[in-house]
Amino acid sequence: MNPVLDEMLRSKLAQTPDGRAVPLQSNVQADEAAFLERVVRESGVARTVEIGLAMGCSALAIAEGARSTPHAHHVIVDPRQHARPLWDGIGLHQLARAGFADRVEFVAEPSYRALAALEAAGRRFDFAFIDGFHTFDYTLVDFFLVDRMLEVGGLVAFDDADWSSVSRVVRYVATNRAYTVHAAMPPRREAWSPVRHVYEGVRTVGGAVLGAAARLPGVGRVLTEAVTPAWRGTDARLGLGGPCVVFRKTSEDARRYDHHVDF
Repeated sequence: MNPVLDEMLRSKLAQTPDGRAVPLQSNVQADEAAFLERVVRESGVARTVEIGLAMGCSALAIAEGARSTPHAHHVIVDPRQHARPLWDGIGLHQLARAGFADRVEFVAEPSYRALAALEAAGRRFDFAFIDGFHTFDYTLVDFFLVDRMLEVGGLVAFDDADWSSVSRVVRYVATNRAYTVHAAMPPRREAWSPVRHVYEGVRTVGGAVLGAAARLPGVGRVLTEAVTPAWRGTDARLGLGGPCVVFRKTSEDARRYDHHVDF
């Protein structure tokens, strides 16, 4: 792990450009940083793009993974990197401290504008990390634009893939697009919601009761529709469910105009 990143994660502090130390926030955890670094290093990708910089932890992991790759270049999109008192240039400062400033191209625009401009300019990428605004629509737009620039065989990683909004985009990619799961972190069970804990308890202890109820007229359909794909085992079958999922693009988009698979 990069020494600057290791220092940040251990101390839970980030150094500002003016030398102050502020609490680390909105960062990937150590296991995800190591996961990203390993995926980038083992894949040998050189042209990388990241949506969302914050304090720079994921960018440091990606840059470290590509350290030995010739001509490695990392594009970062973040419209609020210099906003005060939010990120205050901290992410870019960490990259400079780690010696990666000359490998970074920074775009201070919303992702839907920046990615569209990059696509219009004919840019191509081998790896993308999507960690911007986490609503379903913004995440889906980020993926749509990234896909148009990603080489066949390239990788796209989703941060917070276990969030409800992001997981739906991840499930869409897995079921509707020409992508396969390349690597995925295991689920963090400690992060399960109280509602899911209740469900799991009922399923384990009262499975027979649920099974009997499901056989009543009309009840089975309601129960099936009420339980999410993650709880039905769909995500496990697809290799999803953890905080970070990496897909490999297997071909360019060749869907019919009316293509759709429920997800």
